[in-house]
Amino acid sequence: MTVDDLVAIAYALDTTPAVLLSHIPIDMPAPEGPLATGLPGDVDQAELRAWLEGRTTLDRESRVGWWEEQVAHLRGRSAHHEEQLQGA
Repeated sequence: MTVDDLVAIAYALDTTPAVLLSHIPIDMPAPEGPLATGLPGDVDQAELRAWLEGRTTLDRESRVGWWEEQVAHLRGRSAHHEEQLQGA
């Protein structure tokens, strides 16, 4: 299969090449083992998707930074929800 074939199939299926390459549909429950051969065993779906989309790499420093961003994002959401609850 060529890259052009992959792009055409993804377009026809109304998805992305990344989804086809990773075998992780958006609504898939968490797998019980590694997502793909050759990846670190602790890579989860969100991190794999970010790597496939070029938003991170899988070296240690990048992974730590990516997870720190995720934690900061969740803390911000938590604070927002807390403010909404206090206001109610």
